[in-house]
Amino acid sequence: MINIKTNSRKVKPGDTFVAIKGFTVDGHDYIEDAIKAGATKIVCEHGEYQVETIITPSPEEWLKETL
Repeated sequence: MINIKTNSRKVKPGDTFVAIKGFTVDGHDYIEDAIKAGATKIVCEHGEYQVETIITPSPEEWLKETL
């Protein structure tokens, strides 16, 4: 089972972090925090990171399809 988080403060080692853009907050701003907390996979719209990264035009759709 994949442990998926959209809140970097709740990431535990081995989790997947999905960066979602909201009205006031952009999850992309917290990707490094999620990695420091132990995320081993990132799902986002752009960027290069030191962990496995899935680039998708819609992280929200990826999340819906995965759950």
